[in-house]
Amino acid sequence: MASRRTSSSTPAQKPMKGRIPESHQLDEDDNGSLLSSLAATSSSSPLLAFLKSNPLIIVIAALAAGVYFGMKHQSQGVDLADSVSSFLHEGRSDSITARAPTLATPSLASSSQQEQHMAGTPMKARKKQRQSKQEGQECATTSRLALFLSRNVTVHICRNGQSIPMGTLYLTPSSTRCLDDLRNAVGDLLPACVPGACRLFDRYGYEIKALGALQDEQLLFAVLPKRHFMWPAFEVGHKVAVPGVTSSIPGQPITLETLSESPRVFLVENFLSPQDAEDLIENALGITAEGFALKRSTTGAEGSEVSSQRTSENAFDTTSPIAMKLKRRVFDLLGMRPYVETWADGLQVLRYNESKAYISHLDYLEVNDRSNHDFDSAREGGTNRFATVLLYLTDVEQGGETVFPHGYKLEGETLSKKEALAKAKALGLTAALQPGSWQEEMMGECINRLAVKPKKARAVLFYSQNEDGTVDKRSLHGACPVIKGVKWAANLWVWNGPRYGYSARQREKAVAAAEGEDWKGNGEGKGKGKYKGRDGRVEAEFSSSVGGVALFWEETRWGEMGPGLPAVKAITYQNHKWNVRREEGGEGGEVLVAWEIKTAEAVEGVVKFNYAG
Repeated sequence: MASRRTSSSTPAQKPMKGRIPESHQLDEDDNGSLLSSLAATSSSSPLLAFLKSNPLIIVIAALAAGVYFGMKHQSQGVDLADSVSSFLHEGRSDSITARAPTLATPSLASSSQQEQHMAGTPMKARKKQRQSKQEGQECATTSRLALFLSRNVTVHICRNGQSIPMGTLYLTPSSTRCLDDLRNAVGDLLPACVPGACRLFDRYGYEIKALGALQDEQLLFAVLPKRHFMWPAFEVGHKVAVPGVTSSIPGQPITLETLSESPRVFLVENFLSPQDAEDLIENALGITAEGFALKRSTTGAEGSEVSSQRTSENAFDTTSPIAMKLKRRVFDLLGMRPYVETWADGLQVLRYNESKAYISHLDYLEVNDRSNHDFDSAREGGTNRFATVLLYLTDVEQGGETVFPHGYKLEGETLSKKEALAKAKALGLTAALQPGSWQEEMMGECINRLAVKPKKARAVLFYSQNEDGTVDKRSLHGACPVIKGVKWAANLWVWNGPRYGYSARQREKAVAAAEGEDWKGNGEGKGKGKYKGRDGRVEAEFSSSVGGVALFWEETRWGEMGPGLPAVKAITYQNHKWNVRREEGGEGGEVLVAWEIKTAEAVEGVVKFNYAG
């Protein structure tokens, strides 16, 4: 009978260094001999004894080696890790030492003929051959990620910004070999996601790039092509710490708390510090540049449109270090990386004195084909305001809340409009407001709907668009009248793309030209006066032949006038009152002349005024 191999075998019988013996070299008795050898040497070698008693260490080392070599030699090392992963996944629970021979046939060690052929091939040619081999395999380009999906995983698919799953997918390593498989399955589940088109994100706004990132029972959010992730609105009161976004308060993470599911409104804590708030106010008061300095707030996408329903003052801080820091942080909070300057307005700093307010409105700008920009964000190429982050810079003793008329108040019974207004009057909240005014009516809304009370260094996030880019009309919001104190706030409007681009009319004209057709516009918006007769609005130009004077809208300074200075332009309303005053140390002095807007006096849609002295 042939003698059995032992630890004292001749050199010719020893396995080659660095190579696991082939499976046919050992039978069941051979396994025992190998174990006996290990046992015999374990007393003199503590390391071998440790490995013998902890076989899992060998498995972990093999996996680590596979990943390491996979990073350096994509087609070889990962194959080894694939084999080890497959070995584990198939449920082989035997001792790793006794079953070690089964690992002797990975592609790295068993394809000797292929190795000999590839050895004489230049590196570029090797890569080309590997590519051509993989091209014919479905999911080949990303299938190596499947080694991380070593077990069955259940994931729940939600629409972007929603928290209720639309369906559930059961993933297995054999059925889900790459991300494309997962995306295609999501496309079958959600009709809006053309198979393979939607990107998938976790609940913290990070895109799923590898199957290994998936956790069992995980929520995934499907984001439509060319759209942005939206924080999911869980039940009211739900809080989540935002990972990966720097807080201004050391040791305190930024947190989001759901205030409303529809509209999507979140309370943001630790986004800015009290010192940040004070710095913003100080900067706003120091801005002197025309068009950016603190003055009466305006509305609209074009020009400077005065509204009697917005009585705050505002300044734009576009370049200060604190403004840039917070603007970049807003983009990080929204998961829109990297920061793009043209995708946001300047940081607007607001001051509301007592009784000042802003009627409920949408931040989403009116879709207007007459504009030089396409504001219809629902169609390709169109952009508009996507989300707003509102920062409170001071406490307010009473009033000044941000109200969402379509949101439910957090506490107390919801009343009818009539009952709410009567309650506001009974509480004395309307005493300083004109009876029958929009401000008085608004106070009833402020105590009856979702209203966020200003608190220094607190913030609010809400979205102006739905997941498909259409306007979310439920994002209507307003600034309640300040009853006691002064309210300072700031906000950043973030767009879904560049703020400026081709208008819808320009795009339609270009398409028609490309198709050889004549483009027929509706004739609106040509030349001057495009605001004439529209909601009583009209363009106005103000100038002065005398120096040392300034233009005022009621009590708010609008701009300096004088010889050689360009005319001050504004979009104003029928019966608005403007006046010219002497400049006295930056304050308005004596009223020199007063003008009242009459749209009927417009010439080519523009009313012009000149102060001759």
